[in-house]
Amino acid sequence: MGYRFSLLPIAYCLFFILFFLSILTYSRNLIWTDQFTLWSDTQKKSPNKARPYNDIGNVYLLQNKFGEAMEMYQKAISLMPDFYEAHYNLGIIYSRYGMWSGAIKEFRNALDSGGGGEYRIHYRLGDAFAGKGMFEDAIKEYSNALMLRPDDADVYYGLARVYSLKMEKDIAIDYLAKAIKNGFQDYEIMSTDKGLDNIRNDKRYKAIAAGKR
Repeated sequence: MGYRFSLLPIAYCLFFILFFLSILTYSRNLIWTDQFTLWSDTQKKSPNKARPYNDIGNVYLLQNKFGEAMEMYQKAISLMPDFYEAHYNLGIIYSRYGMWSGAIKEFRNALDSGGGGEYRIHYRLGDAFAGKGMFEDAIKEYSNALMLRPDDADVYYGLARVYSLKMEKDIAIDYLAKAIKNGFQDYEIMSTDKGLDNIRNDKRYKAIAAGKR
C-alpha cells in the first residue's frame, strides 16, 4: 500500500496559528484602546496639563502614527517647555523621519530640561549626530552614554558604525566585537547596515558575522 499524504494535520495547524494571531491582534488593539481612552479622558479633565498629551503621544507612537504623536508631544511642550520626556519623544519622531537637526535640538532640550542622567538621551543624540555626519560629536555623546551604562551593546554598535564611516577600521571592528560581547543580536540589521560597509570585507568582520549565525 502506497504512502498517502494527508493535508488535514497541516490545515489544523494553520487554523490554530491564524486563530492565535487573531487573538494577539485583538489583545493589542484592546490594550491600545484602553490606554488611549484612559489618557484622552485624563486630557479632557485636565486640558492644561502636559503629561496627558505626552502619554497620548506615546500611545500613537506605539501604533506608528507618527504625525499624531508629534502633535501631542508639541502640545505637551507648549504647556511645559522644560518637559524633558516630551522633548525626548519628539526627538525620536524626528529621528524616524531622518530630520537630524530637529532631533539634535530636541535631545539637547531634553538634556537641558533635566534629563542629563539619562544614558538613552546621549545615545539617541549620538545617533542623530551620526545621521547628520557630525562624527566627532556622535563619538562624544556615545562616550557620555557609556559612562552612564558601560555595558550597553547598542552604544558600542553605534560607535562601530561611526568609526567605520570614518574609515578607522581597527577601532570600528573593536567596537563591533564589544557590541557582540555585550549582547547585540540583530544580525539582520548588521548585515544590511550601510554604515558598516567600509569594514564588511575585512576578515575580522567576517569572523564576527560568522560567529553570529
